[in-house]
Amino acid sequence: MKTMHCIFPVILSLIFLSCSNEYDNYSALNFKTFLTKDKIVTELKSSVSVEDSLFTGTLEPAKETVIEFCTSKDLEWYNETSGELKFNDHITKNTLILNFFVYLDGEFLFGLGLIPNVMSSVVNVPVLEQDLNDGSRYFIAKGYPNWDLTKYDKENSMRIEREKNWNTLVQSEGWKLFIQQLKKEGRYRQ
Repeated sequence: MKTMHCIFPVILSLIFLSCSNEYDNYSALNFKTFLTKDKIVTELKSSVSVEDSLFTGTLEPAKETVIEFCTSKDLEWYNETSGELKFNDHITKNTLILNFFVYLDGEFLFGLGLIPNVMSSVVNVPVLEQDLNDGSRYFIAKGYPNWDLTKYDKENSMRIEREKNWNTLVQSEGWKLFIQQLKKEGRYRQ
């Protein structure tokens, strides 16, 4: 009988330890990118145009066109002030991030298009930008180029459009859930 009293707590301890290890390895946030550079296939979530909605997170890519490239365990942090997303080295060295789609527990939150730093046009929607000098650095920017438009007149159409599109993203439920989860996991910086 004494043996049974000793074995039972050991078995319970092993069960609880294995459960906590599973939980420690679990990550609610997942990040996906396109499989190929082929035409974007999407599942329409609204009547917004494809180009605009990709950047404001209202258009989810079709499941067969995206691949998960990391979880929040592979994201060291997001800095709200600079907009930088710091991924682990193995992600930035081994993955070509063409677009950035964010999921929480399998639910689509928002998406951003990658803008190459050598592009010669202006984009006034939120984008994912890769640092030209350091390819391992990525930034969520209000637009491209990442100009500070506060010095422009408040009536400037480019400034108005960029701020409107940025506010659409940061006021969306998907963005709020993304920031809330990063804070919960200790991956958010101001």
